[in-house]
Amino acid sequence: VEEIGKLLFTYIGMLQKVGAKEWILEEMQRLHRIQFKFMPDRQPFSLAASIAANLQVHPPSEVLSGPILIYDLDPKASHDIVMRLTLDAVRVTHQAKVLEERCTDRDTSYDSPMKFEELPEAWRESWGRALNAGA
Repeated sequence: VEEIGKLLFTYIGMLQKVGAKEWILEEMQRLHRIQFKFMPDRQPFSLAASIAANLQVHPPSEVLSGPILIYDLDPKASHDIVMRLTLDAVRVTHQAKVLEERCTDRDTSYDSPMKFEELPEAWRESWGRALNAGA
């Protein structure tokens, strides 16, 4: 996990330094358009539930495409989001049956075992160095 975080924060640091290039955002927009165009048909029950949920966040004209298509390219907004990816905001989740014995709390929704722990300081230091190296 430490190595994954190190690679991730190196990449985040690079993005924070150079920003998201407009051509990359345009390519993502095109890929999402292709994904929407060739999306497989969904079962009626699943589609109805998805439409109902999407109506909560998208206007009716965008209820089918809203969650998939990228309508407006905003490099500044993309940069602002990347700048919020910090060590203070990171959350790491491990999920495995073998970790059940270490879990001392219960999830309120599903009553599954869980435990919250601070990140090891060695990880934070390693990830901080990686973030600064990428920047």
